[in-house]
Amino acid sequence: MMMNFTAENPVYFLSQQQGFVLLDLWAPWCAPCQSLEPVLEQLSVDYSDELKIIKVNIDDYNKVPVELNVRSIPTLILFRNGSEVARKNGVAGKADFVTWLTRHGCQSNAGEPVYLYKSYDWLSFYHDQRVLGLFTRELLSLSDSDRASGEITAGDTKQGNLLSAIDDEKGYLSRVFGLPDVFLHFFSFLSFQETDDIHRLAGKIKAGKDYSLIPLQSIRHWLQEALFKSPGIKFSDQQQQLTAAWCQAIGQVIEGQPSAMSLWQDIASEATVCMENSQPHGQVGYLLAFFISRNSPPLRVENKSQIDDFSRFFYAFYEYQYQLAAGWTDREIFEIRQERMDWIRNKLAVDREAGVDIHGQAYSEALFTVWAELNEENSEFQKKETDIHQQVIGGHPSRSLKEYFITLL
Repeated sequence: MMMNFTAENPVYFLSQQQGFVLLDLWAPWCAPCQSLEPVLEQLSVDYSDELKIIKVNIDDYNKVPVELNVRSIPTLILFRNGSEVARKNGVAGKADFVTWLTRHGCQSNAGEPVYLYKSYDWLSFYHDQRVLGLFTRELLSLSDSDRASGEITAGDTKQGNLLSAIDDEKGYLSRVFGLPDVFLHFFSFLSFQETDDIHRLAGKIKAGKDYSLIPLQSIRHWLQEALFKSPGIKFSDQQQQLTAAWCQAIGQVIEGQPSAMSLWQDIASEATVCMENSQPHGQVGYLLAFFISRNSPPLRVENKSQIDDFSRFFYAFYEYQYQLAAGWTDREIFEIRQERMDWIRNKLAVDREAGVDIHGQAYSEALFTVWAELNEENSEFQKKETDIHQQVIGGHPSRSLKEYFITLL
């Protein structure tokens, strides 16, 4: 069912509704809003048993955006039994809406719901060779001396001047080059430093290709080829079966095939069970199950929270690989770091209360130094951690993944 909003008090009206309500905030002068109309019409038919779609013309009801904290249109807010459960901004296709609604428990009456990955509305470099040329020139402009001095750094910080413009909130660099932010962050995470690799990258990357799935392809490849073959990492049968099921389902996504939403719901449920059976925030299996639960089905990665999930997952597993191979104990991997974090948090609170300037890198470095000097165990841990970080930056697992990444371009 689709109707126009006519009530006086929108918040009260919504609080009285049972079941699912999709609120569409729009205006007659908004072209993107108009383009959504046919999609919403189709949804009103397919979800007639489950979903009530209410359109709010903000020109007639100008207090509604303020009361619901809406800053741009089109904005669509999904309510269930009077409470907001999710919201979407901008234009989206029917398949994207079906995936979104199903993920939040709203079922279509048009048969078995399916998931189909929605690619970006534009392809790399906007199909423009000149934009691609700018990107490759930036890559190649990094001199050998810059690389040797560490100008290109690991993690999701910077890759020379090229990635220094990344802004998680505004997405400056992705807009300049027409590349997904997650691709650029993943590219930075791999930290290409060798001159030959930079030239190979510049020679293989193409204008007009969809690069949004490359991080997902790389994660699938790494889980299958590296993580489960790493010495020292032990997974239960349940965790191995979960990962195998997720990798197989991701294969369908990569090949552009639709998959049943029930499949993804089963995988997400199994991941939740794995998380409950693992020690929270410490065990490797917990982290793996958490990542799978958040990516079943995989939504298009396009915000800071989702990119941070990818970054934490990758760096944590890289570090675990090296720690376990080096014979670290469970206490060194899971407990000492938490103890340090608790000590630093308490120290910060005390120093802040005492009026100490707690800002700046010098203060942060001093905290770590003081903590390491508290006892021999702390000192040895900090030395081991420094060695591990150096290994992770230039380690062999990243070499393998870099090679695979280049083949995907």
